[in-house]
Amino acid sequence: MGDVMKLNLVSIGACAALALSGFAGAAQADEGGFYVSVGGGLVWNDDVEAAGSTLDFDSGYSINAAIGYQTADDPDGGRIRGEIDVFYTDADNDTFTTGGVSTNVGGGLEQTGIMASGYLDFLPGSVVRPYVGA
Repeated sequence: MGDVMKLNLVSIGACAALALSGFAGAAQADEGGFYVSVGGGLVWNDDVEAAGSTLDFDSGYSINAAIGYQTADDPDGGRIRGEIDVFYTDADNDTFTTGGVSTNVGGGLEQTGIMASGYLDFLPGSVVRPYVGA
């Protein structure tokens, strides 16, 4: 498998993991402090096409866990949070097609990653808390 195809596989899996991992949110308490969150989801990888060949994937799963710290609610500015998130995704290969001939293939796409995130929560004290993050 070529380097570009491997990079595409990794990129597709990473995007799916980020998009479908559990939406980790901080506790809704007004005071600051540490928090822990866990999540999970389904992963649907796009088919990978290169040089007239196609690699199909079965759906898979994603799990994640995060630990973070949040400041206390500020009535004028909301709340600031920062967290470290660890995730794992797994999706099996389904079929490989080339020249009109398909075959079942083994193996799969597994990823483990870690990322740091920062958030600014709006509307302090409300039930719904919109936020922006990076």
